[in-house]
Amino acid sequence: MPCDSIVLNNIEISVANEELLTKALAEVYRVSEDNVAALARKIISQGFISLPAGKLLSSQEGIADRIKQEYSRQAILQAARKNNWRLQENPRNKKMLATRRA
Repeated sequence: MPCDSIVLNNIEISVANEELLTKALAEVYRVSEDNVAALARKIISQGFISLPAGKLLSSQEGIADRIKQEYSRQAILQAARKNNWRLQENPRNKKMLATRRA
């Protein structure tokens, strides 16, 4: 393989909501939503995220997992706001408990 080539690993990320993915990416990368909006559109249109291959494959897959987890968290937060639920998050195991407000 030539030394000037770049090998990419594609990790599938199937999402339905661009707004939630943008919020998730902003949280994972700790940047503003404006900085990741184009990346969110690209991921949704392609259905996957491309990361450079190398020794850090497990950490790259970890990034994709963090994006998926944060997307799920954003979906739960949106549903809670929509349905007037109260959320309690356990910081140790990152589980959420939703209760309906009376």
